[in-house]
Amino acid sequence: MSEYPWNASVRDPRHLATEGSVVEVAAAGQANAREPGVNAELINLSRQGMQIRISKEFVEGEWIETRFGRQDATARFAQRGRVLWVRPDDGQWLAGCQFETELDWEAMGELFANNLLET
Repeated sequence: MSEYPWNASVRDPRHLATEGSVVEVAAAGQANAREPGVNAELINLSRQGMQIRISKEFVEGEWIETRFGRQDATARFAQRGRVLWVRPDDGQWLAGCQFETELDWEAMGELFANNLLET
């Protein structure tokens, strides 16, 4: 988060996902390179977190691993985070997740370059 001189913190901007952007999400304790996760629609993303629509209900406070990029992509990376909130959404679930560490600028650039985020 950015900080103003008077110590008021402001969230970094959220970037809308392009239509049809999908990420792979797995419970962090079960995540490994060979075990597939569940596909989730990426709604928006900032350096600190993301909002997803998913068919599986996660539990608030649960740690997850999100894998960005296609299996065959050269720029494929994972980010660990915690589910902050979950709510039903027309037979699926919306979830807000906070990343354990901020996405670096290179990762953000890859997401834009691979058309996962709108410019």
